[in-house]
Amino acid sequence: MNWTNALALFGAVTGAGSLGRQMWSHRLTGGRVEVWPTRLKQKGRWWVRTSVSNVDRLDVTIVGYSI
Repeated sequence: MNWTNALALFGAVTGAGSLGRQMWSHRLTGGRVEVWPTRLKQKGRWWVRTSVSNVDRLDVTIVGYSI
């Protein structure tokens, strides 16, 4: 293997790795929220309380949610 082939192979491997990283990064972009449910028992009845929080760097507007 000569230097030209070695550099071409190196470029192909690093290019494919960079493309994969960009595709994975693009898949993870967008707003993400986490929901934490909590069960409570008050006066003999069970209640479910939820907390919703933004866990990504982009702004998120929560319009509504239901259980």
